[in-house]
Amino acid sequence: MRYLSLGRELFAKNRRRFIEKMEGNQIALFFSANPKVRSGDTYYPYRQDASFFYFTGLEEPGGILLLKKGETPENSEQILFIRSSDPRLKAWEGARYSKEEATAISGLSRVHTLKDFKRVLHPLVIQSKGIYFDYPDSKPGLVSFSLRQKMDKMRLDYPTHDFHPSRPIVRELRMVKSTKEVQQIQKANTITEKAFREVLEKM
Repeated sequence: MRYLSLGRELFAKNRRRFIEKMEGNQIALFFSANPKVRSGDTYYPYRQDASFFYFTGLEEPGGILLLKKGETPENSEQILFIRSSDPRLKAWEGARYSKEEATAISGLSRVHTLKDFKRVLHPLVIQSKGIYFDYPDSKPGLVSFSLRQKMDKMRLDYPTHDFHPSRPIVRELRMVKSTKEVQQIQKANTITEKAFREVLEKM
């Protein structure tokens, strides 16, 4: 973990705030970032998708967050999907989150492995009117190839559903920082200032 724990209450609050701004009878999907290949089987240091981290606090690839809003925010569902543990890959990729660890970090009580995604997703989509994807409203051309593939597949599977950009909502939410977020920003500024001063003393 590269970050000090921000507390699962923060991520739970972020999800509730997003659901409150969704239209009724909609679902939203957020995907973790894919690892970036540097050369051959060498990868760049992993950086999580900002929106996925904002809502879950998780820092590994292969995750999907599903949020569903019914007619009211109270009638909502929050479901997390993560990779299955694989002892054979542990030596190469490191340990993966267990369901219990994912719950402890994110505050999400419903956690499935990825093999359950389609089975869980389908009835929720059928009950909904539309789907939110994490792309910008003003520049849809900036959608990553991976996300565009997922959106195209969903459009083929559910042609009568509306598709909405979730990025405007996320952007609005992130403009207002919680007390804990402000404290973390202040701490980062303090560390940065200290580093600059140490460098200046040696010049």
